[in-house]
Amino acid sequence: MRVQGVDESQCRGTCYRACGFAAVGLTAGYGRSSRDYYLEHGQPKQFYLRELRPRAMNLLWQGRLRVTTAAVLELLKHFQSESR
Repeated sequence: MRVQGVDESQCRGTCYRACGFAAVGLTAGYGRSSRDYYLEHGQPKQFYLRELRPRAMNLLWQGRLRVTTAAVLELLKHFQSESR
């Protein structure tokens, strides 16, 4: 999955929708202020997601992933091929 946050008060996210991204909801309106601390800034961003693999979105909506040995091996194979 590819994730992108867009401040829709600055731009409408048209290019993301045109490239196949789906708007899935707003952030809580917090920003990082240090390595492990966040402050509320009150400007939520729209989250856009795009599947990089077929049916990746279905796995996210399941709520609880069922991990099988075959699935783990497939993921490992995918990440190994990307790192080359």
